[in-house]
Amino acid sequence: MFEHRDAPEAGTQIPAGGARTGELLTEAARREVAEETGAEVEPGTALAVRQSPHPHTGEPRVTVFFHARTSAVRDAWVHEAVSGDGDDGMAFRCHFIPLVRAADLLADDQGECLHLLEGVL
Repeated sequence: MFEHRDAPEAGTQIPAGGARTGELLTEAARREVAEETGAEVEPGTALAVRQSPHPHTGEPRVTVFFHARTSAVRDAWVHEAVSGDGDDGMAFRCHFIPLVRAADLLADDQGECLHLLEGVL
């Protein structure tokens, strides 16, 4: 999970974002995690699909929650985004925490599907 270092009002989040035209959802998940955390992951099972309005624009959106594995062993780090998508230079404070604490911390209802990881981890 991460916080935007220069925009704390965005809250604590897990990597998320949109798929580009023609991009597989697993590729989009891998790219978004790398852009926002610098970590390389291997997306696995799609755990859930959620339809909801975007919290800022109200536009409809579909969110797919993936279980992903990483070999990253750092407890905490700061990652500066280099994506070419307008996030360049944004700093993300990244860290891992126990799953049981994560759901209550995440913004935009991102934690609502974390219970699905209990049988996977």
